[in-house]
Amino acid sequence: MTMNRFTLPAIIALTTLVCFADAATVNAGNVDIGLSSREAYVGMPVTMRLTVADATNYETPAIPEIPNCDVRMVGSPSQSSQVTIINGRRSETRSVTFQYAITPRTPGTFNIPPLSIDVDGKQVKTQALRFVASKSVTGDLMFVEIAGGKEKVFVGQPLDLSLKIWLKPYYDSERDLTLSESDMWNMISEQTSWGDFADRLEELRENHQRPGGEEVLRKDAEGSLRSYYLYEIKATVYPRQSGKIDAKDVQIIVNYPTELGSSRSPLDGFFGDSPFGGRSPFSRMMNDDFFQSSFGNRLAVTASRPIVGEVNVDATQVLPVPIAGRPADYRGAVGTYRIATRATPTTVNAGDPITLDIGIAGSGPMELVQAPPLSELPALTQDFKVTDRSLAGFVQDDSKVFSTTIRPKEAGITQIPAIPFSFFDPETETFQTVTSEPITITVNQSETLALDAIVGNSEKPQHADHESSAIWGSTGPDFSNNNSPIILRSQRAHLPFAWWWTLIVVPPCAWLAIVVVRNHQRIRRWIPTFQSARKRCVSSIERAASLADIAEAITHYIGDMTRTPCTTPTASLGQLRIRGMYDLANRLDSFYQDMEKRPMLESTSSDRSSCESKACLLVEQLDDSFKAARKPHILRSGKPMVQPASPVLRRSWAFLIAVVFAASANVVFASETDPSEIELSISQQEIILKEAGENYTQASESATIDAADAKQKFESAAQKYQLLVDAGVQNSQLFLNLGNAYMQTGELGKAIVYYERGQQLAPYNQQLFANLEFAKHQRAAPPHMHAAGWFDGVVQQLQGANNTFVQTLGIANVIALMVISSLAFWGLLIANTIGLRFPIWRSSLVPLLLLLVSMGSYQLFTYNTVNSHMAVAVVDQMRLYVGDGEEFAQVATLDKAQGHFVNVLAKRGGWIKIHTAQNQVGWVPTTNIIPIRS
Repeated sequence: MTMNRFTLPAIIALTTLVCFADAATVNAGNVDIGLSSREAYVGMPVTMRLTVADATNYETPAIPEIPNCDVRMVGSPSQSSQVTIINGRRSETRSVTFQYAITPRTPGTFNIPPLSIDVDGKQVKTQALRFVASKSVTGDLMFVEIAGGKEKVFVGQPLDLSLKIWLKPYYDSERDLTLSESDMWNMISEQTSWGDFADRLEELRENHQRPGGEEVLRKDAEGSLRSYYLYEIKATVYPRQSGKIDAKDVQIIVNYPTELGSSRSPLDGFFGDSPFGGRSPFSRMMNDDFFQSSFGNRLAVTASRPIVGEVNVDATQVLPVPIAGRPADYRGAVGTYRIATRATPTTVNAGDPITLDIGIAGSGPMELVQAPPLSELPALTQDFKVTDRSLAGFVQDDSKVFSTTIRPKEAGITQIPAIPFSFFDPETETFQTVTSEPITITVNQSETLALDAIVGNSEKPQHADHESSAIWGSTGPDFSNNNSPIILRSQRAHLPFAWWWTLIVVPPCAWLAIVVVRNHQRIRRWIPTFQSARKRCVSSIERAASLADIAEAITHYIGDMTRTPCTTPTASLGQLRIRGMYDLANRLDSFYQDMEKRPMLESTSSDRSSCESKACLLVEQLDDSFKAARKPHILRSGKPMVQPASPVLRRSWAFLIAVVFAASANVVFASETDPSEIELSISQQEIILKEAGENYTQASESATIDAADAKQKFESAAQKYQLLVDAGVQNSQLFLNLGNAYMQTGELGKAIVYYERGQQLAPYNQQLFANLEFAKHQRAAPPHMHAAGWFDGVVQQLQGANNTFVQTLGIANVIALMVISSLAFWGLLIANTIGLRFPIWRSSLVPLLLLLVSMGSYQLFTYNTVNSHMAVAVVDQMRLYVGDGEEFAQVATLDKAQGHFVNVLAKRGGWIKIHTAQNQVGWVPTTNIIPIRS
């Protein structure tokens, strides 16, 4: 009994689950297929629709080839969804429909085999389909002809073709009515394929026009003259293969009327049922508003049948371009052409890029014209580095412009040679070659490529500590790179050799401690002099041994506060009354009189404490009165006024606001200008670093042989180093490598940026310091430099002299001199302090001078003139605008701005407001500058 009690519900639950599972299986991934018609005509497509419903994943169906049929997909798949709510239950169905146009080319029966589609991981097969195609009897209702007008043309030669359509007017004998040429044109089916004439029809449609029909006489199939409407469409084509003119893509389909009847609505157009009639797009294209017609409101085509016109093409022969006599630089142009070139700039250094624009104009199809093979022209490749990639140009009217970059290989090149362009002239049936004019240029010796001649130690071992070796290395700039994988480790800004600060700070601290110990009694007497008058008075009262001492302490206090000599209590009372403190003077006088009654302090502790308390209370009241008297008396209005902040508080708030503003501006600027970090694995970083190092080394070796190739390799190395930086690697040596690469490519501004960033991480790196100073000296001085302030001017002059001193001596030697002179000077002072007698100033003068000089040199070396708002110009010419856009007026144009510092004031979108050294303020694009702080 118990078993049955639990078995029945289990069976019901299991049955329910199975039913739901079956239902889910049935409803998921349904595939439906069907044809728009089982009967078709040759040349007229039928539509096959394939619908996939309730599927999460599915593949695009692959339609097999159907013999004697053309199959193409119509548009993109359409998606639909349907939501149904029945008895409160909501169900949703989603489906996607693919449409294919199947056009039979011959009469017969056609089979579409079952299609296998992957739906939600399962193969679903559709049912097989079949349709029948018969040939539509056109008879003498329509004739189609394409006329070329020439006996022969060459491949690629323009050929004017004319598509002629003769369409017999439909005549309704019952109503004695003949349709007009516009009515018959509107019967052309939208399934018509126009081939090369489609562009012309599209042009007419955009102008709200259509081909005009003309009533002419033509012989029908039986040779009798009949009336036809002739529609003629002209187009220019460019044959792409030899033989006869191919017209397979032209197929004219007309829904020829067979019956007229009453219109269903007085608002219906005459051909409302026709795809090309009434309000169809093609009817609107032709400006045929048949609502104006008197019978158009009463009649419409009620029956039609499709007819397909067989296209007859004239005997124009397309000949291939001959091979004999074909120039080596010929690239298939047919017609007549001319060529012109332009180069910018015309004065460059060896290896620098020159933009070469090539313009070709002619009578042929400009979209098919190819650029001359520049990499195969010996006259050009002998002196210039030329890309071997095909150039993509843009067409404008009857011309096409190509743009490329060439690089002179060495200094002294005086011109870009003439560029030839070969074409085949179909009129003379010969090949012709035209050339551009040579372009005069000036190529100077590249300064950046000569940097290897001044490097310090290019044979440094890769495993050496790059920072220490740079500090103790050469005094000149060194443009060799260290490509050890260790530089892929990110660093933080730190100060190496911090241990030596101990040797500088400890000796003066030791001397100060000895001085304090040996003079502690004198110092103890000095300490009260630094207290306030009130505190000194209270301390004296607490130490008083008699009433006279208390009175004397109060008298001295009043004298200090009034800044008058008060030798007696009576004099102090007079000073209080002079200042209007009558009440306090009376209370103090009573206190004095009370004390005069007791010549000596009572022995009891309570009396002593009471007297001291009264005296201290009077002093507190006096102090409050003196403070109130010092405040200015200002007549206040009825409105409350906020008390002004104290100078210290104001300075504190100003400093705090400045810090917050600087921090926020720096964060915003960095977050908006820094590129998004690229994710690179360690192995990828090592590969990129290796490739960058190889490119840099190869470029250094070939700099004197092939300047153009060296420049390209330097640029490639810079791009790869930059990729590592963009990936988030922050390393001083990597910044040095990148700065060197930019220096070699002539991008002085970027080189300075990354040298500065490297110094933030390694401030004592001598190679960074020397290279940065060298780069700064390469900058061109911009005109009308704004004079610096007095302090900044002095600092700049001192830094200039100090940089030469440090570069010659080395920062490590400066630090060593500072440590030794500090130990010597303070050691002599300590010896003299503990009692050794010798001429202290004569002995310590030299160590003191050395200490001051070395410490000043070190401070100038580490003095950071770069703040968080500074950036470097990375363009030669910088235009400043009043606002953040080129539509605003220009403030100024700065020439030779590359590498110079500017202050960033604000940022908005892709524009930055800056303040230049010329004391000019304006907006520039963000691409013109790079911030120093990374």
